[in-house]
Amino acid sequence: MAKSVSREHLGKGTLKLTRELSVFVNCPFDEEYGKVFDAIVFACVCCGFRPRVAFETGTASSPRTNRIAHALMESKYSVHDLSRCRGEGDENLARFNMPLELGMAMLEQLRSPESDTRHDWLAVVPEGHGYKKFVSDLSGFDPPGYGGEPDAMVPVVMAWLATRPDAVQTPKPSEVLAVLPVFQDALTKARAEWGGRLPWTDVLVLAIEIASSADLIHRFPSDSTLQSNEAASTPDPAIASSFQPGDRLPRLMIRLKEPAVVNMPRGYMPRLMSHIQEIATEKAIRMPDGSRKYPVHIRGPENQLRSFCREAIELFAASGMCTENSEGQGEVWFEYIGHAPPAAMRTLAVRYSLQIVQCGPTFLVDGPS
Repeated sequence: MAKSVSREHLGKGTLKLTRELSVFVNCPFDEEYGKVFDAIVFACVCCGFRPRVAFETGTASSPRTNRIAHALMESKYSVHDLSRCRGEGDENLARFNMPLELGMAMLEQLRSPESDTRHDWLAVVPEGHGYKKFVSDLSGFDPPGYGGEPDAMVPVVMAWLATRPDAVQTPKPSEVLAVLPVFQDALTKARAEWGGRLPWTDVLVLAIEIASSADLIHRFPSDSTLQSNEAASTPDPAIASSFQPGDRLPRLMIRLKEPAVVNMPRGYMPRLMSHIQEIATEKAIRMPDGSRKYPVHIRGPENQLRSFCREAIELFAASGMCTENSEGQGEVWFEYIGHAPPAAMRTLAVRYSLQIVQCGPTFLVDGPS
């Protein structure tokens, strides 16, 4: 029997969304264009951004135009491919959804004129000057052209995103293109498993996991696999680990002052603070596969502790437990990695009347010095 896995949800955990790192993608959604669309998605993720689309929530009870407007207005950036604005089919009709949505992006830009929050967009057109025949007003913007292939689209999108003020990381397009087939193969398999209806969250998770495994993106605290002892030995301007008297496992210490980093990328601190807030709320660090990671340290009578450990192993697949017993009293401590939230672990400890020393990171706030 297949093992169920906790689902990622858009806007939470690894898929947390912020306006300054969201990129709305406006392009054809059909089989012929599929590989180019996948390339845009992967390029955005590899640049540290989150691509947004009209169908991202899977909502069917809201008009498509409303979903488009919602995703677009929640994104500081947008990419628009106008290469399909040509006659197609027996009636030789062109598809003008893309120019319509570009117009919505232009309006959004005018609606938020402040430089820090203003919407910014990129229009990509067919090679040559054919676009001047159907949308001549774009002539003054010098939109980049491409030949319709994924290999040509990736450098165009990445070169633009790399120069946005909120960019925090950008690998080379050649590195992204080398890994793109792995992402496309994984998508093909996943889409087949879902009968062609793969949820958007699964697309994003696959892109993040594959980009991370190829060292194309830097992990932030909410989806980090950094071990606590590594955090203690590697200086970090905003996060460190700290032992308190009686601790068996380190606690995370969050410094809310701005780190003294030369040429710190714009947008780093808001994103870091967002992840810190997420960890403080969840009381756990989210792993790329959606599982949780947090320290557990419990004390109490030896018999109750034994029952607690047995159930934690059976119910939550806990492992790596360390124990110490003396005169009928004892304690157990371990780093839990799995899908059980800290609240479930605490409920189990309370059921056996045990003392909870740690269950999830404890945050020691260190304000400005």
